[in-house]
Amino acid sequence: MQPPIRRLEAVAHCLLIETDHDGLILVDSGYGLADYNTPGLALRLFATACFVPCDPAETAIRQVEALGFDPSDVRDIILTHLHLDHSGGLPDFPHARVHVSRAEYEGVRDVPLWMRWAFARQHWDHGPDWVLHDKDDTVDWFGFDAIPVLPQLSPPIFLIPLHGHTPGHCGVAVRREDMRWLFHMGDAASRLHRATDVHQLPGQHYGLSPMPHGYAARFLGNHIERLRALYREHGHEVTLFSSHDQTSFRELAA
Repeated sequence: MQPPIRRLEAVAHCLLIETDHDGLILVDSGYGLADYNTPGLALRLFATACFVPCDPAETAIRQVEALGFDPSDVRDIILTHLHLDHSGGLPDFPHARVHVSRAEYEGVRDVPLWMRWAFARQHWDHGPDWVLHDKDDTVDWFGFDAIPVLPQLSPPIFLIPLHGHTPGHCGVAVRREDMRWLFHMGDAASRLHRATDVHQLPGQHYGLSPMPHGYAARFLGNHIERLRALYREHGHEVTLFSSHDQTSFRELAA
């Protein structure tokens, strides 16, 4: 039986995808080696507040190496958004193309002063090979707009615009070999708060949240009801999880 108050611990859910022909694709990059070795003030405060484990072995590059791959095998990185806990691994894969929505890339330039701490621009100081994706170039995916990413490769991968948490926030949908879909919702949902939980399973316990009930969903972009409908109607075809979802991370990692 779960305790009524869940122990806080950081999860930054990344996906590593093997393609048929062109190396590996990383979905989100979490914290990078430099974030552990030489963190700035914003990173130190964020890591403390969010209970980030101080273990470089948890970085994407070390996880890739532990699986027996060379970091240069990661040819493409797809980001849900550019917050510092999602973009930190970019400098560890400087050769990789970085895919992000055009709205996110351009919107970061106009972020309000009070939110600029959430974007660590040193994560892209190395000058990545950006690939920007436009919301106009969409197809339908279970009723959502979907932007094809690397359409020449298999498996199919889509950016799903879920703007609001950041200017161009997107989820990432990937079709598995068994034809089911994995849907990385980024920060458009969270199981830490009833108002932002897509699954709402019986017996689910929620931790203490600093956000008022009504504000939590708005902070993540107000997509919760659409995502809940996707789970209800297509949960047998789509596995949904969010970036910081401890429960899904444990289930899928197992």
